[in-house]
Order: sequence, then C-alpha cells, then structure tokens
Amino acid sequence: MKKKFQKKVSREKDSSVGKRKKPVKKKENLSREIRFSRDRVRKAVSWFIFLLIFASLFFNVIFFSKYQTIRNNVQASEDRIDEKLYKVEEREVGFSDAVESFGEDFLEVYYNVPAEKESREKRLDTLRNYFVSGFKIEDLESLEDFKGSRSLTDLRYLETKQIDTNKANLVFEVSYEIKDKDTVSDSVQIVIPVVSDGKGFAVYEKPSLTSRDFTSDITLDDTSLEGEDVSSTEKEQLDTFLHEFFTSYGVSDEKLPFMANLERGLKRKVLSSAVIRDSAINEEGVYQLVVDVLYQNEETTFNSMYTYYLEATKDKNNYFIENIKQGGF
Repeated sequence: MKKKFQKKVSREKDSSVGKRKKPVKKKENLSREIRFSRDRVRKAVSWFIFLLIFASLFFNVIFFSKYQTIRNNVQASEDRIDEKLYKVEEREVGFSDAVESFGEDFLEVYYNVPAEKESREKRLDTLRNYFVSGFKIEDLESLEDFKGSRSLTDLRYLETKQIDTNKANLVFEVSYEIKDKDTVSDSVQIVIPVVSDGKGFAVYEKPSLTSRDFTSDITLDDTSLEGEDVSSTEKEQLDTFLHEFFTSYGVSDEKLPFMANLERGLKRKVLSSAVIRDSAINEEGVYQLVVDVLYQNEETTFNSMYTYYLEATKDKNNYFIENIKQGGF
C-alpha cells in the first residue's frame, strides 16, 4: 500500500513537473516575439527618422533654391533700378528747368549792346560771370567799328539738347533790333553751349546760329474709337444732351453740376454748334464721344472751333459727363 502511494506521488510529481515545463516555452516564445517587435519598431523608427531627415533636407533644398531665385530676382531688379537711376543721374545731371532761366538771363546781357564805351565794358564784366573760368571774353565780339547799339526785342525758348553727361545745347529764338546808320530788325535761332556741375551752369563756348523747322509732315494712324456703335436713336438723344451741356459749360451756370462731374466750366462763351464726330460704347458701358464745338465770344462775333473728348454714362434716359479728356482717350 505504501509503495502504491509512493508510485502515485511519484507520478503526480512527474506530471506536475511536466506541467511546469510548458509555461517556460510560452515565455520563451513571448520573449522572442517581444524582441522581434522591438526590432521592427527600431527599424520603423529608424526609417521614420531617416525619412524625416531626408524630407527636411529636401524641403531645405527647395526652400534654399526658391530663396536664392527670389534673391537673384530682387538683386537683378535692384541692379536694373540702380542702372536706370545712374543713367538718369548721368544723363540729366543739373539740367532742370532752371537751365532755361539761365539761358534767358544770358541772352538778355548778350544781345543788349549799348552804344557807350563804359556801358559796354560793364556788359563784358557781366557776361564774364556767365562763362566758364578762363574764357577769353574779349574774343567774343569785335565791336571797334560799331558805334550803334543792339537791343533784344523778343525771346522764346525752343529746346534743350543734351550732348554729354554734363553738357547741353540750349536753343532759343530771338528777335533783336540794331540801331546804327539805319534801324534793322531780325530774328534768328541761337544755340548756347552750356555745362553743369550739378549746382549751376556756365557757357563754355561761343554761341552759334542755326536754322531749324520744327514743323513736320506727320500722318496719324486710324484714330476711330473702338467699341459698340451708338444707335441713331441714342445719337439724337446725345445731340440734344450735348447741346444743353455745352451751353451750360460755356457760361458755368447752375445746371452744370447736374450734367457733369465739374465744379465750373468756361466764361462768356456762347454755343454756336456741337457736332458728334465719333462715338462708341466701351467694354465698361461708358460712352466715348468726340465732339467738335463752335463757341462765340460773348462780346464779339468771333467764333472758334474746339474738339472735346468726353466720357459719359447713362442712367435710364439721362446722360452724365464723367470726364473731359484733352487730346484723346
């Protein structure tokens, strides 16, 4: 009986031992799975970090490329602006509207030659101030045999022709009168070579005479208005409106602000006629009108023809002048 019990206990021990070995295998498998999962996580994290670094580098390259492109464009724009400014400064150094006044003052002294010797000497001293330093003012004229006088009667500025960075020719038309044995009047075009230091001007060479015709045979391209044609019915309505408008515009009466975007018009101009020469409706629905207007001076019977370029809008059957252009649209 005792042996049987021992065998039974021994079998129970053996079975218990067998039962304990199975969980060990599960722990080993679990440990392997954990290690495998960790490896996968490490690889995934490593790939993620790699991709993150790669993406960062990629976007940095793109950003740097765009930044460099923008920088180059800005630099190029600055260079172009600097170049234009340099050219403007180089081309127009000191030659403002003041050079016209300088030329007029010079010609006032240059053309007014008195008969008296003492007055002539004062004139030369004054002229010397207009020339560059060292200029031989005595070589400017030869008046030993001239006993009369010369006086400036009219002066008109024509143009400034720049010939160098700091040099230009001033062109004037002058009329003068010489009194000697007889009185002689004449008109000429004179060229004054001037130089500038950016602060003032000086004549650096003797003036010269020229002859230039400023008129030219110019043919303009077709200047017909572009847009939708104005119907004949609307043209009749516009004729009536424009007659009222230019009547009011000629005398600046109280009706004018209700017909046009104007505070005031003309004075003492009586309307004789207003004829639409051309008309069209542009893409914005604005009426563009070219009108020949004949005005008569209120005090006289003298009539003058003028051309007006009008921009008008329409509200129902009422027209309104939005703008008056000069010389075209």
